Amino acid sequence: MADPALMYREFTKYTDLVSVDRIPNEDDIDFFIDKFLSMNQFMFYFEGTRIYCADGFDEVTKEVIYDKEGKSRKELEAEIKPLLTQKIKNTFGEVSTETNPFMFDPKPTTVKMMADMLAKERGVVDWDRMSASVKQNHPVYNEAAKEILKIKQRLMAYNQTVLPFTLRLTMHHNLGMGMYSTTDGKTTLRRLKDDGKPFTLNNEKDLRKFLDSKTMDGMFAGKHAGLRYQFWNYTNTGKDLKMAVIDLDNPAGIPKDDMRRAVVRIATKMEAQGHPYIIMYTGNNWHVWFGAKAGQPLGTLKEVQAYLKSLLFGVTEFTKSKAVEAELPLVDPAMYKMDKTPQAVRMFFSLHYQADAASSKEFTGLAAIPVPAADVMKLEPIRDAHPETVLANFDKYSALVAKFFDTVGMGQDYESAEDIEAPPQVIVHPEKFKAHPLLKKLNLPADMNKIRMADIETVLADEEQVYVYPKAKGLDTILVYDKQGGIKGSARKDLSFQRTVGTGNSKKLKTIPVTSAYITVNGNIIYDDYITRDLERIANAEKLSSIVISGQLVKTDALGNELGEEAVRALLQSTEGLTLSNNKDLSFIVNKVVSKNGKKVPIKDMAEEVSKLTGKRIRSLGPQTVTAPVGVKVAKQFKDLLRDRKVSTMLVENGVTYEINATRKISVAIIGMSKESKLYSNSLECPPVYVAVTKRDSSHGLVYYVIAKAEIALPKAERIKLREMIEGEEKRNIIPINLRNDDFVEQIEMVEPSVVVDVIYEDVGGELRDSFPTHFKPSERRGKIYRALVKKVYATPLIKPRVIGIREDMDALKPSDTDHRQDPLLVITGKIPKKLSLLDALPNPRSDYQQHVRKNPAFFGVQETRPILIDMISAPPTIEADSYVWDREVGEFVPSPDAGTRLVPQTAGGRTADIHLFEPKGRQGSLPGELQRAYQRWDRDEEGYKVFVDRDSRVEKDGVSHYRISSLGSQYQDAIDDQMGQGQDGFSVTTMDGTLEPIKAFIDQVNMAHLVNEKQILEDQKVVASLLRTIPGDPDSEAPISKGRKFDAGYNKAYSDMQQQMRHATTDRVPSITVHRARAEEIFNNPPIKAEAWNTRIDLFVTKHKEWEAMDPPKEPWVVFAQGDFMGWEVPLLEKERLLRLATSEYSLTERELELVDSQFGEPTNQDALESVLSDLYEEVPEDDPEEDAE
Repeated sequence: MADPALMYREFTKYTDLVSVDRIPNEDDIDFFIDKFLSMNQFMFYFEGTRIYCADGFDEVTKEVIYDKEGKSRKELEAEIKPLLTQKIKNTFGEVSTETNPFMFDPKPTTVKMMADMLAKERGVVDWDRMSASVKQNHPVYNEAAKEILKIKQRLMAYNQTVLPFTLRLTMHHNLGMGMYSTTDGKTTLRRLKDDGKPFTLNNEKDLRKFLDSKTMDGMFAGKHAGLRYQFWNYTNTGKDLKMAVIDLDNPAGIPKDDMRRAVVRIATKMEAQGHPYIIMYTGNNWHVWFGAKAGQPLGTLKEVQAYLKSLLFGVTEFTKSKAVEAELPLVDPAMYKMDKTPQAVRMFFSLHYQADAASSKEFTGLAAIPVPAADVMKLEPIRDAHPETVLANFDKYSALVAKFFDTVGMGQDYESAEDIEAPPQVIVHPEKFKAHPLLKKLNLPADMNKIRMADIETVLADEEQVYVYPKAKGLDTILVYDKQGGIKGSARKDLSFQRTVGTGNSKKLKTIPVTSAYITVNGNIIYDDYITRDLERIANAEKLSSIVISGQLVKTDALGNELGEEAVRALLQSTEGLTLSNNKDLSFIVNKVVSKNGKKVPIKDMAEEVSKLTGKRIRSLGPQTVTAPVGVKVAKQFKDLLRDRKVSTMLVENGVTYEINATRKISVAIIGMSKESKLYSNSLECPPVYVAVTKRDSSHGLVYYVIAKAEIALPKAERIKLREMIEGEEKRNIIPINLRNDDFVEQIEMVEPSVVVDVIYEDVGGELRDSFPTHFKPSERRGKIYRALVKKVYATPLIKPRVIGIREDMDALKPSDTDHRQDPLLVITGKIPKKLSLLDALPNPRSDYQQHVRKNPAFFGVQETRPILIDMISAPPTIEADSYVWDREVGEFVPSPDAGTRLVPQTAGGRTADIHLFEPKGRQGSLPGELQRAYQRWDRDEEGYKVFVDRDSRVEKDGVSHYRISSLGSQYQDAIDDQMGQGQDGFSVTTMDGTLEPIKAFIDQVNMAHLVNEKQILEDQKVVASLLRTIPGDPDSEAPISKGRKFDAGYNKAYSDMQQQMRHATTDRVPSITVHRARAEEIFNNPPIKAEAWNTRIDLFVTKHKEWEAMDPPKEPWVVFAQGDFMGWEVPLLEKERLLRLATSEYSLTERELELVDSQFGEPTNQDALESVLSDLYEEVPEDDPEEDAE
């Protein structure tokens, strides 16, 4: 056996990253082995960390990592896997039995069905003839049992996330739970308890018991491995409905797209009538759930059915025969019948498994998901409704469903078993308690040590154990519960309020001490709302006497996106204030437990205690206790959060609190001050300001677009100075209210942009908001005036912006100083934000395939991806002849006289998707590569058909990638447009000089801002500059000459060629006038191709000069200093360019001054009778070149 020491070292690097959030499992071992044993590969990257393969070499000793000599792939796997398994056991105590996410086939599948499929795939001979006992002892059957076990584990993980959410929404309603047996394929739906009564959950305690049990009162419960779906009754009486369901069937077999169009039409009608609604894709078909519109109750089931018949006339039918005849969707009439109880319906996120044993429908195993109307036509079920996709994006999927239940008033917050409790009053205490002692428990920025993203591993390298938690984009808040009601304000008096309890004649007003409340960082105390009632339910279930929790109060949109601290502050400070309606949009994110039952919680127990605090409106963002190596794990976790854009700040605690964030900086113009701040009217200091970036508009010139309302993070003296600068002398910069026609008069004190400031921020929001565009427009009296544009333009906002500096060296009227392109994530558009779309909000947004390949026989290799049709359904086969002959009279092939017949399989429907040549694509690898298994056989040296593709031979042209080197035949080779005729090899070289595309990925932007090694970049440039002065040649071509010195033969040839070219160039030749004109025209039409590169060189020179100016004396003269970074011939030329730029910057006219010239200065007329007196205001429009138009 080879020495495993270096392999263990690489495996430890891998497990350190895996163990950030879980114990490594067998899947992790298999993944490492697969990468480690890759043929002809020296290393691979995992989460940005380089890990050497078996064929790699140690950087110091140059030893091979693991000797594979003379061993097959199977022998190596059998040798290595036990070693790595034992390594995990020694390090972590056990190998986790959990399964990593993977895109399995979601259809209901038994072990026997899986074994049959695997046997067919493996080519097992006589499998169908084997007896059941022989099959069960076959390795394929064991592999099938293992695969089914992995699927069951993933579905159990799915239930652990989904069930708490769905059960809270259906609390106090009759439930039905269904299970599926992977042994015999039977499904069982139970709706009654052991005592024959309907099953309901009525409180948090029962809910938690259900989630922690395999069965409860005879019902399948949360820990049951076979649990697959949930049904519920949204009404028990069929009267006084809060919501109703349109269950659409397709007995007419209309096309899939027609069915979807009908769903969109129903949604459109619901929206037009004012009904709140939500669309469900059930896993195979469609539901539309809707609630009552304002002032018009739904009534009974029969009344709903009559209403729908009128509303949906021409869109659906209500009897099967009419639906088939009219070829329209059928609204299932069973939904509106009342026997003993109304029809139960499938709950959101239940899996599509058989509930009725007599049903002949095809069941997909996909999740019942919410689908906004904008997404109905583009939904791809096998991907968007796959349980793994739903699990990975559950926060967004669930937000849509929660919004609907909040709107119709159903679930845990709105109903109870006896309906005796009044809705919460949502009380905001009239006083503010900014000095409340509990606020000292918050981790505020001033109390924390800041860590740059690039320094995480270094700063935390020596820590043994820390508590790590992401910080939500919300308002810092303390949430407190005291069973005895001892919550106080600043007056040391216990808080209390009055609540109506009881029903009917027994209703009475009762004074109740405040047992739960939350205190925001700005001193607001809020109690008797949805969040505090959620905390009371959790406390009762956990039997707590008291608890103090720190975290953030967040406001979310319909897709669960956190809208930021400003959105919460605006809600609390608005005229309307916090109400029962908008309180539903708030939730509390737990950071840590400050104290529990009067005792401090140790750091080592913090993550476990936080995980217990989960309710409908109280949750956490996955805090963890991290052990050594802390630096590596925390860095990986933070990058993962940034990549998914979940948070931009993370806190680390172990006696000392560290703050890690991805702060960036931008220069912006101030166009207004906030009138809503007390500083505006009661102080000389500058209140929060509205800041804008600029973008040129063809019709309106330079336009300012608001991207944030920024807080002022400056000393008091500078805050006063900033306000004076903004307002101008005698407040001349302020736009009078009587001259404004915008919608923000009450919120914004609008000013002419004259001040540029630096703003730091944590992120750019993903949603589009009104950008309040403004510009300078011409004026006859004043030349120009600053006004708002009368059109809607939208921009992505900055998150947590703060003004950190005044830029007196910049001009608010100079476009380059405040340009919107400073951050590529900033988007400014005049397009109205499209309708709510869930699919577009998910990570890795979809993209349509664009065909770039054209017919030109220039060989480029095998295309990396190609569009193929997938997800087809079976159609009746056609009957065709099995042989044909050519009929000269008819001019086509016809069946031969002795031809037989054959069945030709047919398919229908399907969708086009881009499939990679040998790698999986899509979310969670849902689309396997076209030749993925064949490539893996070559890579793993397995038996069977193999395909070799050289990954390093990939080239790209016009957006299409190809692999130049492979074992695939000519039928796989593509032709691609290649006007230069250089072919694949030439193109792979010349593309090194291609244009780089702007990077817009968020994580790449953060990395560029925080992880760039500026010193290394400078050193690299020195190497490049020195190489420009060398002529490459062959070292073996050196030949001695008479004086004993050696010169490279390649150098001699290059020198001779240059001398010959020089003699040719200096030969006196007088060209003819025709040639002279042709050459002159050619020169004028050929712009300098190095201008852009030279400008980049000037930029670097200017930057170096600024660095030299900032250096403390004594220092070298500037010219001498510059020689260290630039070539000698460059320095005087670059110095002239720098001085020219400086003069241009200082003395060129600003846009305001140019407009002043245009409006005030006029040249004398030339007495032409037809000349306009305004002619000098316009530039002469050059005539179009007819030759260019012809092209």
